[in-house]
Amino acid sequence: MEFDPSNSSPTEEWSFQADTVITSSPIIGSQHEIYFGTQLGTIYSINSADGTVIWSYNTGSSINSTGALAEYGSDLDRLFIGNDNGDVYALSIADGHPYWIYGSGSSIKSAFLYDDGVVHFGTEDGRILKIADNEALSGGLARNSTEMISIWGTFQGDNNRTGNKSTSSLANFPDLLFPVEFALKHSYPNPFNPITNIRYELPEIASVTLIIYDMTGRETATLYNGTQTPGYHTITWDASNHASGVYFIKMVAGEYISTQKLMLVK
Repeated sequence: MEFDPSNSSPTEEWSFQADTVITSSPIIGSQHEIYFGTQLGTIYSINSADGTVIWSYNTGSSINSTGALAEYGSDLDRLFIGNDNGDVYALSIADGHPYWIYGSGSSIKSAFLYDDGVVHFGTEDGRILKIADNEALSGGLARNSTEMISIWGTFQGDNNRTGNKSTSSLANFPDLLFPVEFALKHSYPNPFNPITNIRYELPEIASVTLIIYDMTGRETATLYNGTQTPGYHTITWDASNHASGVYFIKMVAGEYISTQKLMLVK
């Protein structure tokens, strides 16, 4: 739409209703998609042309940070953002699925900065962290800062917060590794209502099944059944159609078998 200086009155073209209060600053991508988070932990991607939802992903904890984009011009394009639980998410720009999740151990309310393969952000306990994005993995951290909580604004005037600074003052991070063993991690939140995130690690390509059982041993949901590449994975279970009670998530990956108890409280 061309700007008409003779008509300075704003016109509302569309509005979008999120699931609750929008608590993070929106950012916009090169394809004009808008990204932001809410108090209930939901991250949205919406179309700036008409306000329709492209995808949404719930992290289980309030989003008060401002995200950053890494647009490689491929299906690896991703959004980095953190929540009050201290988890950093690398989400696919295309469909919102997580490439990896990194636990920082402290609430994140700062803006994220992306620079040449690494993500920088500050935590509420006064640390600055530097995480390498190795196409599918999250890695080590940089130096600590005990002097202040880092709350960054727009970097070098780039509203995508994808600054092009050529050098970094932060320390080198350790070489990245795949997980060393199969593992079913603690789900969060747990207890939950009605959504929980189930994390697991694969050291190699494996045939994976993730199945939900109730207290009687009856299978109530199959979350995944297929082959997956090595790395750090997460899957979301929406139990909106299930009754309150105790459930179990069973993971089978090759010869690895693990079960975890989940508590649904409505």
